[in-house]
Order: sequence, then C-alpha cells, then structure tokens
Amino acid sequence: MVSRNLPNYLSSVRIVLSPAFLVTFFLPIWSGHFAVLSVVLCWVFMFLMDISDILDGYTARKLRLVSDFGKMFDPYTDLFARLTYFLCFAGIGRMPVWMLAIIIYREISVTFMRTVMMGRGFAMGARLGGKIKEWVYAFSAIFSMLALTLERTGIWSEYSCLLWNIAMVFYVLSAIFAVITFFDYLIFLNKKNKERIDKGAGKGIC
Repeated sequence: MVSRNLPNYLSSVRIVLSPAFLVTFFLPIWSGHFAVLSVVLCWVFMFLMDISDILDGYTARKLRLVSDFGKMFDPYTDLFARLTYFLCFAGIGRMPVWMLAIIIYREISVTFMRTVMMGRGFAMGARLGGKIKEWVYAFSAIFSMLALTLERTGIWSEYSCLLWNIAMVFYVLSAIFAVITFFDYLIFLNKKNKERIDKGAGKGIC
C-alpha cells in the first residue's frame, strides 16, 4: 500500500539536499580544493531536487494523494531549493544582491498570503504566473551552473563569460516575474477575500 505521505516525502528531498548543495558549492572557496568535485556533486544534487519536484506532483495526481498540506508544502520546498541557488550565485558576486532581495521579499510575502488563505479554509495552489516564474528561476540556475562548471573545470572556459551574461538576463527576468506574480497573488487574495465577505453577507441577509 502506498503511503499517503509519499508526495510529501519526495518534496522533503529538496529540504535535505539544499543545504548540501550550498556547502558543496562553496567548498572550493572555503578549502581551496575540490573545484571539479564540487560542480559534479552540485549537478547531482540539482538533478535529484528537480526529479523530486517532478515526481511529487506526478505521484500526488496519479495516485490521488493531493492534499491541502501538499499544496502548501510543495511550493515551500521549491522555494527552499531556488533560494539556495540564488544565495550561492549572489555569494560569489554573480547575482546582484538587490535582485535577490526582491525575490526574497516576494517569496516571504506570498508565503504569508498562502498562510492567510489556509487559515480561512482555502488552499492557494500555484498559479500560471507562478509556474512561469519557476521556469525562469530554473533557467537562471542552469545557466549559472553551466558557467560555473566551465570556470571550475577549465573546459571551454572562454565561454563562461557568455553563459554568465545569459544567466544575468534570467536574473533580471526572475526579479521582474517576482514582482508581477506578487501583484497577481495579491489581486487573487483580495478577490477571494471579497467573495468570502459577500458570501457571509448573503448568509446574514437570509
């Protein structure tokens, strides 16, 4: 019998591997060694986190294990992984700190909105804009890791600058989508709150 918590267990992989990714990422900087090993392990951790992201949603839908908790937990663990990537890239001076700040402020705010909605009996799942934002985040991480890999391995290192420039474009897009989706969630929250108030007023009249 499949555990009803299987999707959540899969999501938990990202919480466990995110700190491992961060430590491995900075290991060559802290120790002065293991440059090649670090990028290999970072790719492995990133792959496992992305696979867990695919499998948790697929498992929940396929086995009908979708839950309100899962709707909250899945985006939270996604955020855990994405912010870890961005912290690493900002930590080596590649991602502007102000862009990272915009993303962090957005994610904290949306998490608060989700909590408010959950307290009112409504699980606010991912919206289309949020899904697009996640793809932009993902491409930011992929191009950054490609650039870092060329730098640390010395293979085709002359192309690392081009890849970092592409990554910068996705950093900018990430910040833009962070702002856009924040207002999208805010409008959605206000709409649901208004519906709730109108529904309560309607019951009062009856």
